[in-house]
Amino acid sequence: MREASKNLTGIAVLCAALTLAAIIFRPALPIDETRYLTAAWEMFLNHNYFLPTLNFAPYHHKPPLLFWLINLSWEIFGAHRWPAVLIVSLISAGTIFLTHKLVGILFPEREELARRVPWIMVASAPFLAMGTAIMFDFLLTFCVLVAWIFAAKFLKGGKSILTIPAGLALGFGVLAKGPVVLLFTLLPWLLAPFWYQGVQKKKFYTGLLIMVLVALAPVSVWLYEVSQGTDKEFFHWLVVEQTKGRMTGSFGGAHSRPFYFYLPFFLGLFAPWIVFPAFWRKLKLARRADPVIRFCFFTIIPTLAIFMIMSGKQAHYLIPLLPFVAILTAHGLESVQMKTLKRVAVAAVGLMVIGQGAASFAVFPRHDISKIAEIVAAHPDTDWAYVRNYHGEVGFLAKREKPVDGLPDMESLHEWFIKHPDGMAVVRYRTEDDIRPYKALYTMDYSSAKKLSVIALNPEYP
Repeated sequence: MREASKNLTGIAVLCAALTLAAIIFRPALPIDETRYLTAAWEMFLNHNYFLPTLNFAPYHHKPPLLFWLINLSWEIFGAHRWPAVLIVSLISAGTIFLTHKLVGILFPEREELARRVPWIMVASAPFLAMGTAIMFDFLLTFCVLVAWIFAAKFLKGGKSILTIPAGLALGFGVLAKGPVVLLFTLLPWLLAPFWYQGVQKKKFYTGLLIMVLVALAPVSVWLYEVSQGTDKEFFHWLVVEQTKGRMTGSFGGAHSRPFYFYLPFFLGLFAPWIVFPAFWRKLKLARRADPVIRFCFFTIIPTLAIFMIMSGKQAHYLIPLLPFVAILTAHGLESVQMKTLKRVAVAAVGLMVIGQGAASFAVFPRHDISKIAEIVAAHPDTDWAYVRNYHGEVGFLAKREKPVDGLPDMESLHEWFIKHPDGMAVVRYRTEDDIRPYKALYTMDYSSAKKLSVIALNPEYP
């Protein structure tokens, strides 16, 4: 017990180091982090907790759970970036401890496997890269694991009451990132007879039905509240078109990509551990009768196959597979000494911390738009426009309390200035000719080969 406590304390220290590095060295990164912070900010500002908005218009791309948690953190610490990073980091760290717990439930005889999983997971490339990012994937993973823990206890002969917390976790998974939670939970549960020999089919499948019905409760409450504050078209988009569009790639934000897109990123879930020859030797000798192998196969492969079939793809969509990949990896590295795994984990976290420190001088300044936001914040009553696809970049950072006009191109900006001669604009562009007719108040290098400027009308230009 003392050894287990010492191990988990070490993991907590590494997670704290990653959190501090993200808070100290990294800005809010456009466009994802700034967009979600802006949606959370508008919820905080307007106290409208059921209908997320972006640029003060209903936002149907994401459900509200992450925004609720950020708002909770802001109620305690104030509306700053670091409390948002803190809450997502705690959630990410929680997935490590929940994975450790799940292994203990499913494979109580494999204590060494349970001890190894946290070290495997904390040093994994997805955790290092995304564990402190203000995004939805580790929150979804957290909900998936809570649902798995209660479902696993029920599967192994637990009382039927366990279906209620499992179902609630499913429901909150929908509120975290939508129905995709079912691919990581319900799909492998339906396949349970293939990876767990003691399934009482009638009891278990009845329990699954109860879980789904329970999951509908929190989702239905949220959808009812949303329906009261929006029109039918928005509600249809939220409930039907959103899910269908991501599956078919039929709308602009669906990230439509070829079926093989996920293959390199799936291998990335195993990084850096796939460089160990012992991992490949163990996989080569793996037997289908091994309960860990069977479990990992039926939790990973069917879900991955469906993701590959779906048109909408993003690398981070695979993150909820990480706990199951970590279990498989820990199984594959059983011959590697525990102290070696710990040293790799410490080194990986250390390199990530050092890397972010170095990036704060070389890379992050090109993505830090806080000075732009300061200018926007200094002119709260001015009409503002943002040229080329506004995604809430300055809403939270400038604590904006009214919309910014998003414009598609520079031609639209000219027409906008005719209507708003005293207005100001933030412009993303590549060449100086794009803003020559205007007065540049502040300019910064932005992203790869772009620039970002705050501009106003030039009174000397006809």
